[in-house]
Order: sequence, then structure tokens, then C-alpha cells
Amino acid sequence: MQLLTLEEKFLIQNGAILTAKEITGQPELWNNILKLLSKAADDIENFLQTAYAEADSIILTGAGTSAL
Repeated sequence: MQLLTLEEKFLIQNGAILTAKEITGQPELWNNILKLLSKAADDIENFLQTAYAEADSIILTGAGTSAL
């Protein structure tokens, strides 16, 4: 099996198999997240309107991890 045009054996030997799997899974992951966000759009909008009314500033950040 190949991931990112590299053989699985090579990726395992070089400690890169998990990273390669993570990268190749991103398109499906983002499509799933889009579906979840679309379904929750009204709830997200209501939450943000409340947050905006109560805060001087809002900073949204990520931890660099996937949703898997």
C-alpha cells in the first residue's frame, strides 16, 4: 500500500505512518466537519451573537489536532 506516493514499509521504518495516514484522511475529515457545522449553523450563530454581546474581544484558536 502507498500513502503520499510512499510505500507503507518505508513510512513505518521512518516513523511517518501515522502522519501520512493523518494527511491522507484530511479531505474526508473536512467534508464531515462541514456537514456537522452546516447542521449546527443556527446554534453556532446564536452562541456567537451571545458571545459578541458579552465580550470585548473573542479569539478563536485551534490546538493543531484533528477531529479524529
